[in-house]
Amino acid sequence: MARFARRAAFGLATSIVLGGVLGGCGDPDPRLVQMKKVRDAVCACADGPCIERAMKGMPATRPDDMKEAERLGREILACVGAHPAAPAEPAAPTAAAAEATTADPAAAAPEAPAAK
Repeated sequence: MARFARRAAFGLATSIVLGGVLGGCGDPDPRLVQMKKVRDAVCACADGPCIERAMKGMPATRPDDMKEAERLGREILACVGAHPAAPAEPAAPTAAAAEATTADPAAAAPEAPAAK
């Protein structure tokens, strides 16, 4: 009887191990595949608009393997961070600057060059 129990336990353990190993050989998560495509596209980009277009391809839902998704996310951010920043937009005038221009138009206008 003990021999049968050992064989049964060995058979069960073998099936669990093989099931775990071979179970991982199925189709990859399509969201991870999409994230890899986005990573490759972002890393190949040379400018901001290209990166924006590539990032629109990110999957809308979370992949099942969050560890792999986080790793891919870090790689994508590293590629984005490696590109030079887009030119900054001019800052909006502050309230104090806007008030100064409306209160004294002469102060807001640049000084004209002196006549000779």
